[in-house]
Amino acid sequence: AAVLARVRRANLPGVTFEGVTFTPREPGDAKWAETTVRGIRLHLTDAARYDPTVTAVHLLAAVQAVHPDRIKLGGIFDKLAGGPTLRDAILRGEQAATIVAEWQLGLTAYRERVEPFLLYH
Repeated sequence: AAVLARVRRANLPGVTFEGVTFTPREPGDAKWAETTVRGIRLHLTDAARYDPTVTAVHLLAAVQAVHPDRIKLGGIFDKLAGGPTLRDAILRGEQAATIVAEWQLGLTAYRERVEPFLLYH
């Protein structure tokens, strides 16, 4: 409930969050098989405004804040995130809004650099 409350407070555009319970049946990684667990279901409300990366950062930061002893980020995470920077920030307990704000300068520079090559805007 605390993780859900945190992501709801973020008031992210294009998505809402719902607390759910479910029982994994034969999960591929065998985690929590046949055990009732609590989770968060995302409901897309506006695809044009929804940012899945920002949403993921807010969810990860909320889990870290509420359950720092339970979050495990390793293996392929760094590869998917483009390096260890995001993992390190999450595990240090940085606020999601701070993590996302740190991307803005690099993101703006990238968009300006690729603008002349885009076929669709």
